[in-house]
Amino acid sequence: MWFCRRYPKLAEAQGVMAEVKEKYKNHLARCEMIMSKPPEYWLSSPVLKLIAQGEGAQLEFKETLEADAKTGEKNPGVLHGALKTIAAFLNTDGGALLIGVDDSGEIKGLDRDFKFCKKHDRDGLEQKLRDLLNTRFTPPPLGLVDVSFEQLPTGHVCRVDIKRSDSITHLDGKEVYIRDGNTTRKLEGPALTSWIQERMRQSS
Repeated sequence: MWFCRRYPKLAEAQGVMAEVKEKYKNHLARCEMIMSKPPEYWLSSPVLKLIAQGEGAQLEFKETLEADAKTGEKNPGVLHGALKTIAAFLNTDGGALLIGVDDSGEIKGLDRDFKFCKKHDRDGLEQKLRDLLNTRFTPPPLGLVDVSFEQLPTGHVCRVDIKRSDSITHLDGKEVYIRDGNTTRKLEGPALTSWIQERMRQSS
């Protein structure tokens, strides 16, 4: 990316500019958005500070909890993506999940998710999250997950703070996820066995 910034004409001539723009699309959009507002804006709330920080090993953004970002309809795959991130934080070093924020850091709000809750508001969304934690995680992460909301000028954001669990957390009774850098990784077979052995060694 530094090459394209420093030598844009050469990058265009070599045909790499389009590839770089696509690969770093979200990063570039986030940088542009952050630069468009003064520093005091990003320091004005804890959630905005996290958004300015960007995704990493202990921070991830999800545009929605379970609504499809394009159609607005309920999408089980979207929900699974959010839950496996929570499971990975529980199994690794903890972290924070911001729901209502897209990959580039733009706040999209929670209205699309509210419509799938019994109560179409923050209380309803928190109740849904609590139910999911109790029914789809083994063991349930009691006392390890804190859910809070922040109303920002551009919409609501749900902040899910997750502490590391002393137990190995399984999603849907079988799947084990961990954080590997800024990505969520599913462990199976020998990789899972090695990880369990190393975890036990560190805790002994």
